[in-house]
Amino acid sequence: MSKANLIFDVMQQELQRKKVRLSRNYAQGLAALLHIDPHGKQLISLVGQGDERSNEEALFHWVYQRLEQSVGQEPLTKSSAEAFRQALVCELMDFQA
Repeated sequence: MSKANLIFDVMQQELQRKKVRLSRNYAQGLAALLHIDPHGKQLISLVGQGDERSNEEALFHWVYQRLEQSVGQEPLTKSSAEAFRQALVCELMDFQA
């Protein structure tokens, strides 16, 4: 493996770790903001992929997917957190309708 490929791989791994950390932080923040029990299971079938074990894991996957979809768009800011909250609330309201 060339030095350039090694550097690229290391950068990709670091980017992946940052996305995971950011997704986890956003998921925990959303759970706190919306008073969602992180250990409950209510959101698994609504916003998760189905194999999660808790609301926190379901929120993590939901946020992670949204981050993946927003690659190349504007950088995340405080208003991004509000946009995530609004998107989650809208998605949950769609299930009630």
